Amino acid sequence: MAQPFYATDVDETEQLVHDGMTRLHYGLFTNTGSAIAYVKFWRGSVASVDPSSDAPLFVIGVPAGATIPAWLGDVECATGCVIGATEEAGIGDTAPDADIIATVFYN
Repeated sequence: MAQPFYATDVDETEQLVHDGMTRLHYGLFTNTGSAIAYVKFWRGSVASVDPSSDAPLFVIGVPAGATIPAWLGDVECATGCVIGATEEAGIGDTAPDADIIATVFYN
C-alpha cells in the first residue's frame, strides 16, 4: 500500500520523501505563488543532493495559483528520494516566490 509524504513548505531547501528503497507513484502539487515553480526530484539523501549543481531526476512545472496532479511513473529510488522546488526548470536553487504544497504517494 502506498504511503503519503505531505509538506506545505517545499522550496529550494530539499526535503526527504523517504529514506531507502522508494518507488514514487503519484503526486498532487499546489503553487500558492504568482509565478511558475518547478518541483524537482532527486535520487539519494538530503545530504547527497545539491540543487545548485545536481541535475534533477525529473521536473514538474506547476503554474502560478494552480493545483496539478502528476503520475510519477513508478520511478524507483534505491537509496531514497528527495523533493525541492525552485524558479529554474533545471539545475538551480533560486527559491520560488511561494512554497509549494506537495503530497507524494510512494512505497
